[in-house]
Amino acid sequence: MNDDDDAGDAAAEAAVVQDPCPISVGGENLTVPAWISSKLFPHQKEGLKWLLARFFGDGGIRGGILGDGTGLGKTLQAIALVATLVENQKAHTFLIVAPASLTQHWEIEIRLWAPELEVARVSNDSQITDAKHTLERLTRPGVSST
Repeated sequence: MNDDDDAGDAAAEAAVVQDPCPISVGGENLTVPAWISSKLFPHQKEGLKWLLARFFGDGGIRGGILGDGTGLGKTLQAIALVATLVENQKAHTFLIVAPASLTQHWEIEIRLWAPELEVARVSNDSQITDAKHTLERLTRPGVSST
């Protein structure tokens, strides 16, 4: 392999990452919002497609656990799932349950990758008691992290 092959491979991979991302799963034709699809690496697009298939019960399987090595983009894939479902009007509000030490991280990442989503962080016992009201308070598509 020479440097020209490496440059060609890198250019081809960059083109795949930059393309709009239409996805068809479970009989649903969806479009990943361009502002997030351009940020996803090919393995993250595959993960997103798998998550969407689990959401729609493609192949009779509903739900799943996304797991891989540290730093491969699970948080971004989950945010892309939410953004895609909201963009395609397939869902409106999501609840992310995480340890209290991670709720701020989720809030920051959602605001970074999907700033048009409203985020309500619920992180202590009194707020958890009012979580139902917090979810009802979301007036536009959003995420509550608890």
